Formats: sequence, C-alpha cells, structure tokens
Amino acid sequence: MNTELAIQKAVEGGWDSEECQVPIGARGRFNYDRAWLDPLFFKALGKNLGWGATKNFSGRKKDSLLDLWPEEWQVYQHLLIDAIQQGRSIDEFFGEILKK
Repeated sequence: MNTELAIQKAVEGGWDSEECQVPIGARGRFNYDRAWLDPLFFKALGKNLGWGATKNFSGRKKDSLLDLWPEEWQVYQHLLIDAIQQGRSIDEFFGEILKK
C-alpha cells in the first residue's frame, strides 16, 4: 500500500504516470520499474513531500556520498536503489519515506 501512496503523491506533485503504462490487451498494466528509474517521479514526489536542497542530508561528514547530490529527491532515488540491493522491499522503503 505504501507504493501506491507514493505513486499517488507523485501524481499529485505533477508526475505523468502515463509514461509507465504498458499496453497489454484492453486494460494495460503499470510498469513500476520505469517509475523507480524516472527522475521526474522522484522530483514530483519530492515536490509533494516538501523536499528541497540538501544540507548535509546524511548527518555524516561533509564528504559522505549522500551529500553529493544537490536535491533531496536525488538522495531518495539513490536510497531506493540501495534498499533494493540490501534485499528490502520497495513497499517498506516507501513506508519509511512517507513517515518522515
């Protein structure tokens, strides 16, 4: 459910989800992988959630990798990739993000 809420918030933030519609038969389906790789998805989600420029986002030393990106949406997109690599579910990731 967190994943659908994140998509809804991105759409409310101006993201065009039509890019992720894959025509299959009369109904079609949603290609989630396209959304996770689409920077416009994360920009729109960030707009809805009030993300902005990073200021030592990670709380770590200034040279932390998480502080290389100037906008929070970029950090969150990279954190999603990290979560996937760690074996966490995408729904769990968005659950944590939407709590903030």
